[in-house]
Amino acid sequence: MQTLYSDELQLDAYEVSPERGFLPADDPLPYLEDPYYAPWEQIAGDLPKLLVARRLRQVVEATPRLSAERLQTDRERRRAMLLLSYIGHAYVWNGDAPAERIPANLAVPWYELSQQLGRPPVLSYASYALDNWRRLDPNAPIELGNIVLLQNFLAGLDEEWFILIHVDIEAKAARAIRQIPTAIRAAESGDLPTLTDALREVAAALEAMYAVLHGCPKRATRTSTTIVCAPTFTAGRTIQRCPTAWCTKAWRLMAVSPSSFVARRAHKAASSPHWTACWAFSTLTTR
Repeated sequence: MQTLYSDELQLDAYEVSPERGFLPADDPLPYLEDPYYAPWEQIAGDLPKLLVARRLRQVVEATPRLSAERLQTDRERRRAMLLLSYIGHAYVWNGDAPAERIPANLAVPWYELSQQLGRPPVLSYASYALDNWRRLDPNAPIELGNIVLLQNFLAGLDEEWFILIHVDIEAKAARAIRQIPTAIRAAESGDLPTLTDALREVAAALEAMYAVLHGCPKRATRTSTTIVCAPTFTAGRTIQRCPTAWCTKAWRLMAVSPSSFVARRAHKAASSPHWTACWAFSTLTTR
């Protein structure tokens, strides 16, 4: 008799790696090698200084409009999406009042990339966390002490630590995620010993994730994170309130906040019975 989970669960269908979970299978690209994209890399590299000097909008408006068509690989597209998302959110906030418009030389390629990657043109979790790290020692684990951010807004300790905490948690979550297919098959067949072993692995991974999360206040205070980091991360909400926002499909999509985008992705994943089981298993191990 065929049961609910008879089909093999393919983690890669959800862009999930058994070894790294939701982190990319290859380390994020540190920079775009094509000199054509040097203006984007230059602005992003100078972003902390341009924000302090209140010159970001002026620099962005003087930048030539580039096309995303020359990006050849998914890693390149994800890197470009990171750059434009950081620049776009910073542009909104780098003034006495939030910007009501984003120039076409930024908005158009940002939208093109969003369509290619299947995301709204906002600074999503995928850009500011999953694709935003590098290892100091490429042979050492992906964990705090060996990872740093590729891109910052203001480059403070609070901002760096707050995001790196997420990267470490994602890395440790892989141990739980790769047990899910085994747990599902064991539950189908009534193999309780195998199911128990799989759930114990899930529980151990959750404990490791919680331990990392509890370390967040050590270097990221709630006050500085809320005042300094939160505004630039949540520019989408501000854009939604701007009455004269750029009236194109691309700009309307920018009214989607990062939090609602994450919620949509979670809802999409949860629509699969396999992922429903995944979250059920995780919940059961914490009760």
